[in-house]
Amino acid sequence: MDIPVSDRRSRVRMIRLAPGFTLPHHRHTETELMLVLEGAFFDGGDRFARGDLVMMDAGCAHETVADAEAGCLCVGVTGGEIRFTGFLSNLLNRLR
Repeated sequence: MDIPVSDRRSRVRMIRLAPGFTLPHHRHTETELMLVLEGAFFDGGDRFARGDLVMMDAGCAHETVADAEAGCLCVGVTGGEIRFTGFLSNLLNRLR
């Protein structure tokens, strides 16, 4: 769910990931911030849980996996675009 903001360069979203859901390997053209509200997710071998604020630098490629039992609810702030970089990247980049 998108949350309206006055800065057209940024996008704020409420993101719910079902238990075990994997967001395919991707990178952002600008910085990404994620605040975990409920549950947890794994990214790059690290676990992020309720209250954690995660910052990914522009260009950082990563894959996000929701906790297998609790899933995850986050608020995400991104600027720029998301580019999928995995096996199905061309198809996914066309669908966004």
